[in-house]
Amino acid sequence: MKYQAKGIGHGIAEGEIMLSPMPISFLGGVNPHLGEIIDEESNIRGRSFFGKILAFPHGKGSTVGSYVIYQLKKSNVAPAAILNEKADAVVATGAVLAGIPMLHDVPIDMLAEGDRAIVNADKGVLELPEVVEKQVVTVIIRRRERILLLRRSDKVGSFQGRWAGVSGSISDDESPEEAAIRELEEETALTTDAFTFSSHVPTIHARAEQNIWKVHPFLVDIEDAEISLDWEHDKYQWVTVEEIRSYRTVPRLEDVINLLIKAEKASQNRVC
Repeated sequence: MKYQAKGIGHGIAEGEIMLSPMPISFLGGVNPHLGEIIDEESNIRGRSFFGKILAFPHGKGSTVGSYVIYQLKKSNVAPAAILNEKADAVVATGAVLAGIPMLHDVPIDMLAEGDRAIVNADKGVLELPEVVEKQVVTVIIRRRERILLLRRSDKVGSFQGRWAGVSGSISDDESPEEAAIRELEEETALTTDAFTFSSHVPTIHARAEQNIWKVHPFLVDIEDAEISLDWEHDKYQWVTVEEIRSYRTVPRLEDVINLLIKAEKASQNRVC
């Protein structure tokens, strides 16, 4: 898959991803002569990032960290490239000084340790040659403050037995909203007169093995319409938002629901 991000500096690099879900402080958090993480709180403490694609949310700490990154390059122990979710001035300046290709606006949670990656800072492109991206829609159905969870049957191709919203692939010839309407009718027998769209949010990424699902989330409300399941699900349950975490769900379902509800509330506040 290819992901369009934002490039900082210049150059192209290829290597394996070394992933830290925690921010990195280059001043005091790394050894500038060995290219090794020494932050005691880091999940990658004691590991060398030399020649790796170092991925982490953002930097932290003193502005001197920029010169530490430059020293890593001078010591020939620098990472091959840097990936950030949100670039900060310290890491960006250091990457430019050291001539390390860097991308930001990269969702870290779509990456996995050991992914082979190609970073093109000139074009702002991240390529993951061994990862497949799939465009899908997820529709969350709400009825009087309760959310509908559907348990995926053993006949579907992925996540059998897990709880989900209404979901499915988006065809090349349809929009995400058209796919949402189609999936609602196929999986629950709900027609357009039975529900109203309440909110939607920008796409989020969900990772499972070598697949990345680019999820287009929607929230719809219904009153008393009947739910009729097709072969893709074998059970459904109405639950509160707080109860969802006790269910074994597909990846990032709770995130999708919370983002949709937050977007709805923000929209209502703007109207007021």
